[in-house]
Amino acid sequence: MSEMIVVRLPQEVIYQTLVGDMSVEWSLFNDGKMLAKPQKTPIFDLFDAMPEPFKRRGKVNVSVLAPAECFLFASVELPAGQTKYLQKAIPYLLEEQLAEPVEELHFAIFGKIKGQKGQKGQKVPVGMIRKTLLQSWLDLFAEQHFNATAVVPDMLCLPWWPDHWQLLLAGNRVMVRTGAYDGWCSAVGQLPIFLDASLEEYKASAQAKGSSAREGSSGREGSNENEAKLSELDSENLSGAESSLVINLACEQHNKVAGRVLDALKAEVTATTQEMNVDVVRQALDMPVFEVLGAGLMKAQIEKKCPNILQGDYKSKAIRSPSKIRYHTFAWVASIWFVCYLGVTLTQGFYFDKQAMALSTEAKSLYQEIYPDEKRIVNLRAQLKSKLSTNKGNKGVDFLGLLHPIGEQMAQMLAKDNEAVEINRVTFRQKSGVVQMELVFKSYPYVDELKGLIEQQGLVALIDGANKGSKDKIKARLKVSAS
Repeated sequence: MSEMIVVRLPQEVIYQTLVGDMSVEWSLFNDGKMLAKPQKTPIFDLFDAMPEPFKRRGKVNVSVLAPAECFLFASVELPAGQTKYLQKAIPYLLEEQLAEPVEELHFAIFGKIKGQKGQKGQKVPVGMIRKTLLQSWLDLFAEQHFNATAVVPDMLCLPWWPDHWQLLLAGNRVMVRTGAYDGWCSAVGQLPIFLDASLEEYKASAQAKGSSAREGSSGREGSNENEAKLSELDSENLSGAESSLVINLACEQHNKVAGRVLDALKAEVTATTQEMNVDVVRQALDMPVFEVLGAGLMKAQIEKKCPNILQGDYKSKAIRSPSKIRYHTFAWVASIWFVCYLGVTLTQGFYFDKQAMALSTEAKSLYQEIYPDEKRIVNLRAQLKSKLSTNKGNKGVDFLGLLHPIGEQMAQMLAKDNEAVEINRVTFRQKSGVVQMELVFKSYPYVDELKGLIEQQGLVALIDGANKGSKDKIKARLKVSAS
């Protein structure tokens, strides 16, 4: 697998909107290993911090790790019939279990569905997130020249294998992975409550499976002697069998407080699960948490088991890197082909000239039929455009209409101080009618001055983030609209 940039969103996005001033943790991974020490960089400066080979494409592909608290997890029983309509059916299968309207949520299926037709009883893991939240992340990354190819709940990147739970304590947050696409997160203080609930659920599930297996065996044997023995097993404790669950406890190696918390938790869980066939193992974490999660993400992508929430309307494809093939041979072949093509084109050109003249004559006739009062036709395109613009009327301020007054005010500032402001990037959102500019100011007062000058022209100006850049200059983003 090729090199991959992994970006981890901060915990603040659980409670507030992701903005460009927030710092994200990122690093470069390859073959499941982190190639460079993780860095924390504001999103506004993230593109500039990327390695040069990645920036040559104009956009950088990134895989995003998001706090699991931003997602909801569930499973649905696969209905009978074709699975190709399952994506549309899932919201209605889960509607009664959700507090939020299903129209406001985006649903993604994790893992592969066995078979082409629904098999009754097959459970399908599902991840959910609010559409507005996911779209705000994707928009911000796109504005900063990033292409998010995957958005994955961080908890589902912990190491995991069947009949093993993985618990990782990082700061004041605990991530617990209990299955291929199951788990939960909590604060340290709430850990015992959530862990007890999960253990009770596991115990009930294990007993249900054991009871189901015994009923099946009893049905097949059909002997009174076997029924008596199985009845005795029902009354015995689960501890009579081999250990069926291992809970691995780990924390950041440098955090001594977290280590003492896990030691106490190990003793508590061990005492609680004496009768539940559970082994509690204290692990030493020999790498940063971010490296553990990034390596788990790469492993899941290689094995095609990545719990990527970007599905359906949000599915994204990676942008290919520029090819490293030398083009000398290709250039010679292309030159020969071009000469041959030019000869054919010249021959066809005479034919198309005749066709163009015929179409021009027909267009003029049609124009005179529509506008019979227009006796003289000098420039058909210009005259028709003028007629259409007259009928169209004013539909709002266009890009140039907004940019002109902005440019005049910037020119006034530069006349007083030629280092007052410079433009990095200008974009225009046609649907919303908003001009968005990334500017570099000499100092903070110039930011407010330009905003005030633009508002004096009857426009609406909004400062969407400002922070100190290189050489003590101020990088800011300004949004301007007509209303």
